[in-house]
Amino acid sequence: MIIGSSKVFEFNSVDFDTKTLTAQMRYSCGEHSFCEQVQFDVENPKNLDTEGLSRALKLMHLVSGISYYKAFTREVLEFRVDYDIPPDVAEFLNHIYEEGLGEFYYTNKLPPILTSRFEGTSSISSTAGDISVSGYSVGLGGGKDSLVAISLLLELGEIVQTYGVNAESLLSAQAQRFSTKHHGITRKFDIETMRSLKTDDGSGIYSGHVPISAILGSIGLVGGILSGTAKIVVAVERSANEPTREYQGKMINHQYSKTTDFEKSFDTIVSNWVDEACGYFSILRPLRELDIMKLFFAMKLQDKFAGEYSSCNKAIGFTLGRKPGDSLWCSKCDKCAFIYLLMIGAGKYDYAIKLFGGDLFGKESLHDTFEAVLGNTHTKPFDCVGEISESRESMDQAKKHSKYAQNFHYAPADIHPAIWSEEHNIPSELSDRIKELIFTKLGTGK
Repeated sequence: MIIGSSKVFEFNSVDFDTKTLTAQMRYSCGEHSFCEQVQFDVENPKNLDTEGLSRALKLMHLVSGISYYKAFTREVLEFRVDYDIPPDVAEFLNHIYEEGLGEFYYTNKLPPILTSRFEGTSSISSTAGDISVSGYSVGLGGGKDSLVAISLLLELGEIVQTYGVNAESLLSAQAQRFSTKHHGITRKFDIETMRSLKTDDGSGIYSGHVPISAILGSIGLVGGILSGTAKIVVAVERSANEPTREYQGKMINHQYSKTTDFEKSFDTIVSNWVDEACGYFSILRPLRELDIMKLFFAMKLQDKFAGEYSSCNKAIGFTLGRKPGDSLWCSKCDKCAFIYLLMIGAGKYDYAIKLFGGDLFGKESLHDTFEAVLGNTHTKPFDCVGEISESRESMDQAKKHSKYAQNFHYAPADIHPAIWSEEHNIPSELSDRIKELIFTKLGTGK
């Protein structure tokens, strides 16, 4: 048990300075108090004195608290929120705290069930109705997906602003290539207080994965309201819906906060409680990772953003302290292995070899990773990797080029999946146009 903790985890307050555009989010558990700071770099901010902004700040506060609660997850029996929330918001939070911590429960050998519950304390769940917005605010993540999403929207002539959380040296450079209005967001996690926690028996503090995309989405919503573009667009594919593994009879997904389930439930809360003018959806939800990679090359984004994109979590490291010329790919992690495989599946073997400095299929340290993404083990890697079927389809292509790819064996891949799935949350005014543009870029009428 953590020394000085309590059976109650409290969401104390979220205060917002309208001059510095800085939010202070406070939490506590017993004698331990946490303060997280989020600062928004937005010129000529809008909607400052609206109920919609106030509710968006509360939603950000409630979702972000999962990063601190996780340390106390098996001690806390009660959540206490020091302001009113509607029952539907409470139920939404219960769902993402349980599903979003699935990997955390697995790695810490804990039952995959949320022991604490949020309780709705107000019947008020109607939208604030006082937000003024136009256009789309797209989250930049550094990798291929957000670059494809923004390129598609711009080609359709839509009004687009971009935002990014930390990693500004990379993300602002990408925004400059697009010539979009960009606002950076700085999130300062209370790491020092978390490091100070001690247990009474000397055991370690629970730590591990949280649904970071949910946190970033709630932060992006506040930024979008301030910039006047609160239709929040993310770049998440349908492949994210495939679970990572089964644990104690429950399917858990490293990418839960990138799933269709999360997207739709978050969008509902945003539009029903925060403001009906706001929204949240993925523009790439109908596609697989492999098809997005094909789009990336079809739109020649590898040339436009040469040396300025990466999907490698380790090498990006939020790009703090990165110097010009530093590699944005470590060529050692699960994500690098999967992206390498996808690039070859998209027909870019020579490009992949050059980008990653050699044939990754021949690296012994990555052999188990490739076996996992091919579905030959009991679990996929705990990383943002795609479906087993598209990995197998890509490896089929790799076998035409790489002698090392011959070492991998698996059941035949289904190489004829639909490019476009109608299971998505894209607004009707966009979906048909986006679909037609994608098929044109990929050179198919399917």
